[in-house]
Amino acid sequence: EILSEGGNLFIYGQAETWKSWIALDMAFALGSGSPWICFQTVTSRTYILQTEQSEAMYDRRIHIWSRGMNGTKPLDNLFVSTDLTIKLDDFYGAGQVEAAIKLHNPKVLILDNVFHIITGSESDDTSVKKFLTNIDSWRQRFGLAIVLVHHPRKGSREEEGDRGFEELSGSSLWNRWADTIVKTKHSSRGANFIELEFQKMKNAEEVRLNTIVLKRPPPS
Repeated sequence: EILSEGGNLFIYGQAETWKSWIALDMAFALGSGSPWICFQTVTSRTYILQTEQSEAMYDRRIHIWSRGMNGTKPLDNLFVSTDLTIKLDDFYGAGQVEAAIKLHNPKVLILDNVFHIITGSESDDTSVKKFLTNIDSWRQRFGLAIVLVHHPRKGSREEEGDRGFEELSGSSLWNRWADTIVKTKHSSRGANFIELEFQKMKNAEEVRLNTIVLKRPPPS
């Protein structure tokens, strides 16, 4: 398994490597119980909290994605909210999200993205610990799986990717906490492809993937 009940998964990478599109595709797959890439899923109520785009822009992205999938997949199990200022290492912000969890009763929470939902930086251990404590509480009390979409820390370059997730994220707490880490990156096959590099799969029992090459999704 790459995402078990109450587990967690990181999707991270440089700009323009389609992290949010991949997370959205996962949300559609979970909401309908259809395969995600080469992984089987179980139909799961999924809640996306996105913090980068306005509500209108993200709604347009959802409709573009729906049209590109030969029709619109059922969205009854998919809930989306937009908040450009919420912080989840903050008592008030965490309380807002917890209220939404209780209302919608999702089994998967996708947070897009980490950079915008922490008061300090993603390399600030104090902020990171508060953030992880809050979402670990939800995992424990609600059986909630967490998917985090994450940018590399400022100043890192694509060629530094081989130095690992810990270097890119700034704080070693992320790497120790994560069950699964997936890096998105530009593919050597050309501009129409991206690669998903599976850097950590703690709960994989059999096949351990290295890299999957995907054709780029439609532009937003």
